[in-house]
This record gives sequence, C-alpha cells and structure tokens, in this order.
Amino acid sequence: MAQILFLILLSADCLAAQTSFNAVFHRIRLEAAHRSPQIQITQSEVAQSQHAIHSAWAHWLPRLDFQLSQTQSKDYGFINSGVLPSTLLGYAPTEVRPTALALKINFPIYRRSVHLDLQRAYRQNTALVAERKAERADLDWKLRHHVSDYLLKAYQETTVERSIQIARTNEKDAVLRSKLGQTSRIDTLRAKANLVSLESKRKTFSQDRLASLAELIQFSGITKEKLEQLGLFNFIKSEPALESAINDFAQLSTVPEAIAPYIGKNQDDSVELDAQTLEALDKRIAVSSPHYQLHVAREDLSHSKASTLMAQEWPELSLQGQYNRQSSDYSGANQSYAISAVLTIPFYVGGSAISAFNEVESSQKTAAIQREMDISSFRNQVHADVMRVRSATKQLESLSLNRDQNEEILRLSTESYRLGKATMVELLSTQNDFIESKIALAKAKLELVETIHRLSASLGVEL
Repeated sequence: MAQILFLILLSADCLAAQTSFNAVFHRIRLEAAHRSPQIQITQSEVAQSQHAIHSAWAHWLPRLDFQLSQTQSKDYGFINSGVLPSTLLGYAPTEVRPTALALKINFPIYRRSVHLDLQRAYRQNTALVAERKAERADLDWKLRHHVSDYLLKAYQETTVERSIQIARTNEKDAVLRSKLGQTSRIDTLRAKANLVSLESKRKTFSQDRLASLAELIQFSGITKEKLEQLGLFNFIKSEPALESAINDFAQLSTVPEAIAPYIGKNQDDSVELDAQTLEALDKRIAVSSPHYQLHVAREDLSHSKASTLMAQEWPELSLQGQYNRQSSDYSGANQSYAISAVLTIPFYVGGSAISAFNEVESSQKTAAIQREMDISSFRNQVHADVMRVRSATKQLESLSLNRDQNEEILRLSTESYRLGKATMVELLSTQNDFIESKIALAKAKLELVETIHRLSASLGVEL
C-alpha cells in the first residue's frame, strides 16, 4: 500500500513538473478574462451605456405621433338650426359616427433636459469604459491573489500532513523510551498532545483551503471541474510539488525593469519616499493609471448628473405641427393643419431656480471632494506598495536564512534527541519553528509577486 501511494505521488510530481505553474496560471487567466462575473457585469454596463447614447439622441429627433379615433353620437344640430318648425314633433336626431385621424409632430429645437441627458449619456459611457479598463488591468493581480491564497492554504495543509507523520513517529519513540525507562511519561503526553494539535491544524487548514478555492471560483467564474482540466490541482498532491509551484509562481526575485524607475534607486531602510520618486509616481499616475482616469471620469459624470437639476428652469424652443382629418356619414371629410414655433420661458417658479442652482453647486463640490479623496487614497496605496517592494528583498533574504537555520537546528535536535541529549520539548519546538518558517517564506514570496503586479496595474505598466 505504501509503495502504491508513493507511485501515485511520484506520478503527480512528474506530471506537475512537465507543465510549469505559470503556464497553468496563464490558461486560468485567459478563462477568467471571459468568465469573471465582474468583467461580464462591466461589459454589460458598457453595452447598456451605448444604447443609452442612442436613446438620448432619439429624444432630440422629431417625434411623430399618429392618432386614430372613432366616436358615436347623436347630432341635434339640424333641429337647433331653426330650419324645421318648432311645432314639428317626432323628429329623431341623426346618429353619426365620425372618424378622426391626426398626425402630430414635435421637434425640440432646444430643450435643456435633452441636451444634458445626451451629455450625461456620453460621460457615463466614458466612465464605464474607464471602469472596464481598470477591471481588466486589475484582473491579473486579483487573480494572482486568489491563486496565491489557495496555494498557501494547500501548502499549509501538506506541510502539517508531513509533520503529522513525524509526530506519530515521535509518539511511538516516546512510548518506547518511556517503557525502557529512558524518559518520563511527560514526554509521551507531550508527543500525544502535539499530534492532536497537528491533526486539529490539518482540519483547519483543509477548511481554509476549501474556502479559498470557493473564493477563487467565485471571482474567476471558472468551475472546479474546469480548474481541474486546466491542471491547477496537479500541484497540490504533495509538498515538493507545491514548493515547486510556489517558486515558479513567485519567480520574480528582482524588481522588473518596467517599474524599476518608479521604485527609486535608494532602497535603504528609509520609511519615506524621496521627492524624485514621488514626482515620478505622481506623473505616471496622472498620465497612464487607469484608476486615476476612472476617478476623473466619475467626477465628470457626477457634474453632468448635477446639471440636470436645473434643466426645467431653462427656456424651451420647439416646433410643433398637426394635421387632422375627420369624416362623418353626412358631411364628408374635414381637413385641417397647423404648424407653430413655441417658445416656453419659465416666468415664475417660486424660487426653485435659485435653490436648484445652489443644489447643483453643492453636488459638484461634493463630487470634487470625493474625487480628491479617492485619488489621495489611491496614491497612498501606490506609495505603500512601492515601500513593500523596496523592503521585500531584505525580507526574503531574512526569511530564507531563518528557514535554513531552522532546518539545520531541527536536524541537530533530532540527532540530539536520538542520543538522549535533547528533550521532547526541544524537539517539538524546533519542528514547529521549521514549519512556521517555511510557511512564512512561501507567504512572503507570493505577497511580493502580488504587490509587484498590483503596482504595475496601478501605474499602467505592462510586465
């Protein structure tokens, strides 16, 4: 049974080695670009805004209405005309069924509400196109975030699984030594408690991995079966396969040249960015950042929506025409037509013009303040990402050294325990330190790659 399990894990490792994890992620990203619910929603909103532009133009075109009516009534006009003697009785009025046809045309030469609605439709389309661009730029790093989280949770689970195997060996060894009188029963209890703790962690990490997978499926719109076909699960069969996948996925050991000019040359322990770096970042954000363009477009859209509040206070000029044709049983057809230019000027509106003007000014002021807050928050996020990238190199070196040292300490502690020179407490402590150092290093690698791609998306730089 052990040989069969070994062959299964070996075949999974070989299959994962044949295909790099970056190639698998590339396939996942292509699928997510079409299946992501957020991308689909934004695309639908862009299409809706294009139809809204057509509708806004249609409101400025002449409107032609056709009306057809038929009524039934009794005509007393012949009696009331005085032609018949008033003494003549028994005359029945004529029953008529006139049919009326009317064509009405209304051409708004200038109507403020139509003008502003057209302007709003165009600006809404611009804002949604900018939002779609920002969503597509963020797709890569957001998808990397979910995939990295899934890999990390799976790595924690497999690492604990391997530690459980070691803990079971430690428990058997502690029981044997206790029977031989080499150690006390306390070491046996500690070994059992450590095994129970690790099994509890394994369940927790397993639940976290499933929750992370659910979030990945929800964000990408890719089903679990499709992810399996794309090869994602080939890398979670064993700890070596996961380590290889994480190292491949986090292969950026240095800052890419595309964003190096915006990181700055002085990568020391300073907690603040120098003036030259800040100037370069601000210029790049204002020119190329899709998020900056989105915030500006949203402010313009808010101004357009606020301007519609005064639309009813403006004069309106329209051209109206009407053609009528009416026929009855006795009088034949009557035709008439009329055409007129109508200028409507609001003369007295109870002071609503002043209040509407103040409302527009307040709304536009709010939109400007909101834009400044959003852009300031976005810039602070970019500056924070730059500082994380600056300090990441030293952090990775420190975590890698810590992992190597804990591995060597674990080897020495294991040898000392076998020789009876180390206690069970020391052995368990070194094992836990080694596990935590491996997980911390993997987490730092994945976070660095995610930060670099988020920074490139924020600056509008392609890696």
